[in-house]
Amino acid sequence: MSDQKIYYKHWPKSVPKEVNIPNKTLVDFFEDSVKTYPNNFVTYFMGFELTYTQLQDIVSRVATKLTELGIKKGDCVAIHFTNNPAFVAYYYGILKIGAIVTTISPLFKSLEIKRQLNDSEAKVYIGWEGFNSIVNPIIDQTGVKHKFFSNLGPYLSPDPMAKPEYPTSGEPTFEDILRETKPNPP
Repeated sequence: MSDQKIYYKHWPKSVPKEVNIPNKTLVDFFEDSVKTYPNNFVTYFMGFELTYTQLQDIVSRVATKLTELGIKKGDCVAIHFTNNPAFVAYYYGILKIGAIVTTISPLFKSLEIKRQLNDSEAKVYIGWEGFNSIVNPIIDQTGVKHKFFSNLGPYLSPDPMAKPEYPTSGEPTFEDILRETKPNPP
């Protein structure tokens, strides 16, 4: 960068004009934080907290399950949530195996969801169960091979991988599947 840039005239002296960007991925930064702050809380949601260690366990289970489903580096996985711990866990789990994340806005309607799933060539859809009424009618019109809904229940308990004690719809949620998956990503 040149000191000739016009905005450098007003640049604060205490702020460097160039920064060294580490050659690390988001997953590298996350894993560094897990090692450095294992028992610190990383998310706080509706009164419940997850530590880096707890989140790492879920991230690893997500990565393992996606790998078992045949998802590999460069494949696209769609996640469809509001801002909550499930979004964070699935996001990092997808990145951990080198897959591409496409995030679907919780404000989207069926037609917009269908278009994004097709445009992104998503192979897996993971979303909040509250979206099932707008996703189920269009999912067969996309290239999605695996569809899962999340009830968020585990994220509202002290042990995020504990089996819920409340009734569910009967259809297994992604958390049900993760409980059976060992955290052994490739």
